[in-house]
Amino acid sequence: MTSAARSETPSPEDARARLAALGTGAAWLLGVAGCLELVSFFLGSSSLAEAVVGALLVDVAAGRAGIAWTLDEPARPLLMRRCLKAGAAAGAAALVTLLAALVASWARVHPGHLDALLLLSALGAVAAAIRDELLLRGFVAHAVAKAGLGSGVAVAFSALLSVAWILPKGPTPAAAALALTSGALFAVVYARLGGAWPAIAANASFSLLLGPFSRGGLVDLEWLTGELAVGASADGPPALVAAGVAATTALLLARLISRKDAPEVQRRDDDGDSDRGAREDPEPLEEADPR
Repeated sequence: MTSAARSETPSPEDARARLAALGTGAAWLLGVAGCLELVSFFLGSSSLAEAVVGALLVDVAAGRAGIAWTLDEPARPLLMRRCLKAGAAAGAAALVTLLAALVASWARVHPGHLDALLLLSALGAVAAAIRDELLLRGFVAHAVAKAGLGSGVAVAFSALLSVAWILPKGPTPAAAALALTSGALFAVVYARLGGAWPAIAANASFSLLLGPFSRGGLVDLEWLTGELAVGASADGPPALVAAGVAATTALLLARLISRKDAPEVQRRDDDGDSDRGAREDPEPLEEADPR
């Protein structure tokens, strides 16, 4: 074994520290997921109430675990730009998929209905995006950073957890593929654009276009072949195309926003102070407003 290889091999103490960090993260995930199951049991008849209470619960748990909503505390204008970029990228992926489905005659368009129900459905989608991004991206990225591992590991774990999240509902293979690649897309956004806010914007944009906006809101799509949806009900060619588009978007974002441009990771200690990750990360994508 060369000296370079030996220097890259973690010591037993480092390995134990990494395992401890990952184990703590897994414990948080399992505990919060169990609480969300209780919320679903008691409030499952109201998807809006379940999503809102779930988002509040995960937010409280994330605060207790020391997970910040942003990785580098950007100024508000910079944060807004990042959220707009993330929402535009995910929204474009959803729109490309919907257009492809229409061109392929997999769906028929009917007029939508703008009413109070659409607003409630939109609020539920946004609350679900907050819950999912803090849980499936925030907790994972925090544990992986504590363990001193790279953001690629966090993306892989987050993508797999997105599939595990819908497994109890019996997803189709196409739905599992869409959950995998969309989870990877949101994880790339989380890592490269600075935390939960941009990831929530991406998730909400994607979910709104594939959910309330195309299911009776702005338009009402009647699916003739397969079905395009967020969650376990996605099926057939439309869901597979959506999975491919989401994967392509994730790869493009990872390519366009290189690792050296990603915001540096800052984590709060148990006493509430911030510290840097085990690895020193370079400067943020954009300079924050000094004001």
